[in-house]
Amino acid sequence: MTDKKRKVTRPLSKLNSENLDWQLLLALFVFSSFFFLERTSFLDNPFTIFKLINDESLFINASRYPAVIMQVLPLIGIKLGLPLKVIMFLHSLGYFLIHASLFYIIRYVVKNREMSWLLLLTLIIPVAHTFFWNNNELFLGLSALCLWFALMRKHYFISSLFCGVIIAWIHPLLIVILLFFVAVSLWEATISRLVIFANAGLYTASYFAKNIFFPNYYDTSKNELLLSNLSQFDISLSSTFGIVSSLAYWPIVVSCCGVLFVLLFYKKWLYGFLLAGFICCFLVLTALTDSNPEYIFYNEGNYRVLFFAAAYVMIVAKIYQKFLQFRYIVAALVLIGFFRIGYTSSFYTDRISWFQTIANEHDRQIMTYGTDTKKKLVQSWAAPCESLILSTITGPSKTILFTEDAKSFETEIGSPKQMITTQGKFLIYNPGNKYFNLVNKNYSRGHHD
Repeated sequence: MTDKKRKVTRPLSKLNSENLDWQLLLALFVFSSFFFLERTSFLDNPFTIFKLINDESLFINASRYPAVIMQVLPLIGIKLGLPLKVIMFLHSLGYFLIHASLFYIIRYVVKNREMSWLLLLTLIIPVAHTFFWNNNELFLGLSALCLWFALMRKHYFISSLFCGVIIAWIHPLLIVILLFFVAVSLWEATISRLVIFANAGLYTASYFAKNIFFPNYYDTSKNELLLSNLSQFDISLSSTFGIVSSLAYWPIVVSCCGVLFVLLFYKKWLYGFLLAGFICCFLVLTALTDSNPEYIFYNEGNYRVLFFAAAYVMIVAKIYQKFLQFRYIVAALVLIGFFRIGYTSSFYTDRISWFQTIANEHDRQIMTYGTDTKKKLVQSWAAPCESLILSTITGPSKTILFTEDAKSFETEIGSPKQMITTQGKFLIYNPGNKYFNLVNKNYSRGHHD
């Protein structure tokens, strides 16, 4: 085959210039660095930072063991006594470095460019709010799957088995992608059936061992919610396929629909059937187990799985080799992805200023709140940690507690306390350290609308 013909039949090679993927990775690094406050002051991350500082040790929340790897870098910063802003920067950087490390291993050690591009595109195209709500282990799991698939496709048998055992502990939702991968791989026939079934079997064994002996909050709550909803769930277009009508997820919808259209156009019937079936089943599953359908960031995180599956099929079906416009569409979606991240950042930037103002005006208050406050607050459980950290980086440490029923705490605020949280249960902290120095004062009740 001539060089000219190779360029025509393999347009991905134009997209995969020697430096383009690194340029995208550099752009992710710049965004992670520039928006480090926005990425580390929202819900789970400020709670994690507070626990790392207060306990001075790694923190396993709700038996989510893989999340510990994200805490190593900020904990090192704490041990070195670095400023709070630097700790937050290191926490944001830690998320980036995990994905970047997996990218490097796939690209240079395993030498599978297709899976390294799958990892990169999954971190950019379907992302907006989840760039800032980055603590979900599902995102780590998707990048780890890229390594796992690359190992199997490159015939690293032992390494792939080891990788599968570890991935089973990252996030329970990954098992649905495994089932999809097995179905696609059996049809694709580029990976031996021994490798497929050995990896799938060992992953499944590790998955159930983890669920039985080391279940986390996600495992138990989702299982309970699934069982309770099965008997009363109404499969309707509005409850199950609402993603299609929501502009918030349009890059994911466009990507999935576009891949399905191209598969049918090139008569890849079985690939199209498998992808369409997976999308429908996944949407039903998420509808059955989603207790907070109003949270855009949470749904976007789940729906990222759909983009991952569609992009994976596009790769294994080799459609990109025929679809000459592929590189231009991908480039456009990447640019849109970065634009959406920047545009969405305004909500989180404004939220930081809002929290700092509220903390200064209502230090040590247990506050009820109305609809307008809830839009900024999103969830109330992390408010004490958010207000403590965001006030500390600009001045004296302050903290507040938002609750729907302040009267329920009436018996608990009779004596001076430094910090009250309600993460799962009523907790009192005394963060008297070089990072947080709260003035000892009584709590009072208040309201903010």
